[in-house]
Amino acid sequence: GRPEAITSGPDGNIYFTVAFGAANSDRVWKTDLSNTNPATNTSLFIATSGGSGGTAYTLIDPRGIDFGPDGDVYVGSRGNSNVYAFLPNGTPLGVFGQASSGGSALNSPNALLWLDGNLYVNSGNTTSVKQYDGSGTYLGDYLSNASLNNPLGLGFGPDGSLYVSSYTNNRVYRMTGATTVVQAAPAGGEPAPAMNGT
Repeated sequence: GRPEAITSGPDGNIYFTVAFGAANSDRVWKTDLSNTNPATNTSLFIATSGGSGGTAYTLIDPRGIDFGPDGDVYVGSRGNSNVYAFLPNGTPLGVFGQASSGGSALNSPNALLWLDGNLYVNSGNTTSVKQYDGSGTYLGDYLSNASLNNPLGLGFGPDGSLYVSSYTNNRVYRMTGATTVVQAAPAGGEPAPAMNGT
């Protein structure tokens, strides 16, 4: 499998997603930084699927991960266009509100982050970044711009601008407001697949 997204937890440990179909893929792993032995410091945190009824989930090509202000962990599942919520111990809570293809036309979430009580999610196949409040209610597209061609990573800078990596046209865009492209980095190489704006 291939590590795709990484974040630090409130417990000071590292959490990362692994994608693409190998034995350890489509899962979330935890690295205990208090254990300096690389052979034993990483363990499974969230399995490929689980829960039942309203808490059921299936991770398919998970690309985004971040902890919310409530301490829960949120994972974007690109293959089925859902964002799932989990308790801090990994217990599933199911799809997070309207963060799904049916709830908000979310399509292939590539990265996500929490800021000021809201969740921002790259919607890879709709050239947009979607915004949700703390209960999962869809607040609309934070930005939608045709220049964002398969947006992968996103993060807020200290100036309040949103930086988004655009995979297909090899650009990193700095956005202010809903649609304004302030500047674009020169072409040359593929942008990193995910980053948290912390």
